[in-house]
Amino acid sequence: SLKELMLRRDFADITVTDLCAAAEINRRTFYRHFTDKYQLVTWIYDKGFQKAIGDDEPGLFDLFGRVCTYLYADRAFYARALTFTGQNSFHDFLCARLRPYLQADFSDLFSDPQNEAFMSGKMSDVVMDIIQNWLSRPDCPPPEVFAPWALHLWKDIMGRWKELGDAWEHTLDHKNA
Repeated sequence: SLKELMLRRDFADITVTDLCAAAEINRRTFYRHFTDKYQLVTWIYDKGFQKAIGDDEPGLFDLFGRVCTYLYADRAFYARALTFTGQNSFHDFLCARLRPYLQADFSDLFSDPQNEAFMSGKMSDVVMDIIQNWLSRPDCPPPEVFAPWALHLWKDIMGRWKELGDAWEHTLDHKNA
């Protein structure tokens, strides 16, 4: 019932009383399972993320496809959830879950843990922006179309950055930068 309420109202405006009325339970039952609405929403996000990744430990690109498939199945809810900011936002939740995968895949690039944390945080923000843009489109393509397109785009952008970096290394001017 929280998912249904979030489709109509901002999460900040939803109360435990609203949740109990929608679920037809009393407050005692609610509090037996959750300390507050924030714990409930985190439980929903976590349950969904675990369902998306499955029992194995997928690599980053396989994970991206799985997450897209899961989000697409309930896209109205997740598109709306991504618009909320602040405590227990879905954006922050998913960024935090993606960050370890990004760190694992790019750990060999950084000798400084602070640089690694900074860059993996920025990369997870980029991934989230792409996902949010995709889910918010009225003509949202299915994940089997979107995920390969997004990964190909990511590959092309990274390739261009490599070309630019290689070109920069071969100029004499970079030594003065």
